[in-house]
Amino acid sequence: MKRIKFGNQQSHVAEEEQPIRKKRINWDRLVYLAILFAIVGSLVLYLVRNFYFITAPAQVVKESYAVLLPYDARIEEIMVMEDDSVTRGTPLLKFERDFRVSDNTLVNSTRSVEEWITKERFTAQRNIRVKQVEVEELNRRMGEIDEQIAQLELLVILDVSNATKIEQLKDEKSRLKSDIRVKEEEIKYWQKYLYELPQYKERYTTSLVEQLSANNEISVFNTPVSGIITNINYKQFELAYKGEIIMSVELDDAYVRAYIPQKEFGSIFEGDVVTVSFPDRSKGKGIIEKIYSSLEQLPPEYQDETRVTTRSFLAIVRPLNESQQKKWRINNHLGVEIRKRRFF
Repeated sequence: MKRIKFGNQQSHVAEEEQPIRKKRINWDRLVYLAILFAIVGSLVLYLVRNFYFITAPAQVVKESYAVLLPYDARIEEIMVMEDDSVTRGTPLLKFERDFRVSDNTLVNSTRSVEEWITKERFTAQRNIRVKQVEVEELNRRMGEIDEQIAQLELLVILDVSNATKIEQLKDEKSRLKSDIRVKEEEIKYWQKYLYELPQYKERYTTSLVEQLSANNEISVFNTPVSGIITNINYKQFELAYKGEIIMSVELDDAYVRAYIPQKEFGSIFEGDVVTVSFPDRSKGKGIIEKIYSSLEQLPPEYQDETRVTTRSFLAIVRPLNESQQKKWRINNHLGVEIRKRRFF
């Protein structure tokens, strides 16, 4: 009889299918990574900004010509309006010399200019003498240092002293040499200014002769420069007193005054091409025309009231071309920055 075996086959029981779990987002890891990237990015930005680039605060300067008269006059007619563009020789106003003034001659008109030149000459000569005394004092100190170095070198040979003090004196001597060069540059600047002073009177007299007519009571003032009319301060028939600004002509020329930190002196030079960043985040290119050796105080807007007043080297930056010039003229005065690569 055939045997029948039960239970030899493996039994299978259907199980309920489990739902697939979605992979959980590890928010902690994302937060840590975000913090890490922020720290690394800030560090890289700090290193690039402070070591790869040389940066300096700056401001756009727009030169203007002040229209004024060397005597009291009555305004007969204002021939232009604010924001008008004018070229050299354009009539700006008609005026009549005030009848109360009887000595409005060319000589009397230039007298105040002569007084100003005399005052400026005295100031320049005084500054030159002060700088010369400072140079003499620095040279005297350098002589003392040379004597001290010679004495210490003998002591070092005798093994009585070490060379550390000698190195300190040599470092001080190097600083003194640098200070002397700065003072000598300032002396050259004031000597040049002193030499050019007499030319101011000549230019002023020539301009006055062109503007005034001794035979006509009504005179016309023609602008000697080109630009845009701004700030008309008088109306028709008003009396303008001697030396008061009647109106201003904003010149087409615009440049940037940059304040180079003292630590960057020697890293940026005249003739360098720099990037100029404006408040509207636009950028332009300029060339450093002049770096003055004397220290300038930063404008109050750039000063930190909690720290000692900062003094920097003044640099004049001119636009590379006419298109840059137009761009510079429409930007705000403050909030400008110049930048130059340190290595390339």
